[in-house]
Amino acid sequence: MPEESIHCAMAAKETALAAGIIQSAAFESQTWAGGYFNVILDWIQTLPETEIRARPRLALLAARTWYLSGNVRKARSMLSYALQFVEQDMPPGASRPEREALLPEVLLHQATFAANDGQVGHAVELVQKALALLPEPAWARAYHTLAIAYALRGDFGQAEAALAECIQRSWPQGISLNAVGQQVQLLLHRGEILRAEETARQALADCQEADAPLPATGSLHAALAEVLLDQYRLEEAEAAANLAIDLSRQGQIAETQRYAWWVLAQVHLLQGKEFGEALRQLAALTHGFGIPRLQSQLEACQALRLLWQGEVAEALQWAERAQAAPAGEVFHDFEELTQARVYLAANRVADASALLEDFCQRTAQAGRLRSQSEARVLLALAQKQQGQEKYAVQTLASTVWRSAPQKFLRPFAQETQLLDLLQQIPGTADDFLQPMLGDRPNSKTTHPSIHLVDPLTPRELEVLRLIADGLTNQEIAERLCFTVGTVKWYANQINSKLGVENRAKAAARARSLGLV
Repeated sequence: MPEESIHCAMAAKETALAAGIIQSAAFESQTWAGGYFNVILDWIQTLPETEIRARPRLALLAARTWYLSGNVRKARSMLSYALQFVEQDMPPGASRPEREALLPEVLLHQATFAANDGQVGHAVELVQKALALLPEPAWARAYHTLAIAYALRGDFGQAEAALAECIQRSWPQGISLNAVGQQVQLLLHRGEILRAEETARQALADCQEADAPLPATGSLHAALAEVLLDQYRLEEAEAAANLAIDLSRQGQIAETQRYAWWVLAQVHLLQGKEFGEALRQLAALTHGFGIPRLQSQLEACQALRLLWQGEVAEALQWAERAQAAPAGEVFHDFEELTQARVYLAANRVADASALLEDFCQRTAQAGRLRSQSEARVLLALAQKQQGQEKYAVQTLASTVWRSAPQKFLRPFAQETQLLDLLQQIPGTADDFLQPMLGDRPNSKTTHPSIHLVDPLTPRELEVLRLIADGLTNQEIAERLCFTVGTVKWYANQINSKLGVENRAKAAARARSLGLV
């Protein structure tokens, strides 16, 4: 095992030998593909930095691992060692082919940092240079980096094409889970929420060969959590986000943790829960990255909490700072929509309307239809505050009928001041709005689940019925496109809520309550 060999080499003070073992073993088996970056990070931290500096390829491995673990400052430091190797005069013992092979990998790392720093055009140029130098079997990661850059700029068509290339070239090696997660996020931005859910669940179904969830699947669960949030399936979204956090913690995958905490903060906001802990976790991870766009997103979340606490004046200070900040190459829909919410809360309706009307035009042209629909809901709220209820109902009606086919309920649920207007829409899609309005049409009985102290969610009820039917965890996973680990997680949740210890007792308890 690599761990034993590394330990023996370090115990014998053979640091050069240990460095060589780490460099060759890092990408073997499931250590990297499964997302166990904490293992590789532990290996790297056993080495003196002089050993890493002397091995540019190992320095690149260290840079990538530190980045994925959320320490961008350390990652930049490691990258500088490899950069020195390809830029300076040929060091002793180095060969020209070695340097030529390393150059495109250095370019890809530089592109990642450039994209996250907001220099999207420069990032695209760096990736294109790398593609011209890389052999075709190594193109998957280049296309992944290219997709990230295009997505940050809002070029979704090009981003989707790059992700498709990445997934096609990397899926046989099992390393495209993060790319599929990003594909789900792109679909959400385009307003294709049902397709986003289907994509996430299919990818999770494809991961079922491993009996236990891999840390790398956390990105898929986080993306699925955002899908469920958009559909206002809050309990399921909360469960998926928590599962993503647990899985990604196993591998110390910081970006997935950050994303999942961001989703969880919004879930708790809609549930009316205090979400300070989610923001604290989000802040700690964001500060580790030190990336401006992530800091901007964090500050918008903090402004939403200020609104939730009634601190409108303080939230307004943030909105004015954000409005004055240079636009840059990266789009900031979440932040702009939050600014509009702050202006509306501060009764600066004209400012909110101007922002939203311009925002609707830009997002429509760019194909960011989810953000456009959310902005139109806020525009209806602005119209209501101006006493233009007739126009507000018209704006809401067109947005409801656009959102209903994709089950995009979140923005309507978030703006509770619009509930009275929603009920005025002729022929309102009752099935679409029912989860938010709280009606139970055509039902005079109360669902037995609500007699529980902590009622079962619809998804938990679905799993419980399959358990009661005698299906195994594997069979349930195949039926619902889950991993086996996810089924086990739901089973534990069900047992806890029913106050039982095993499947047989859960089935019996469910029958006694009339749940199955």
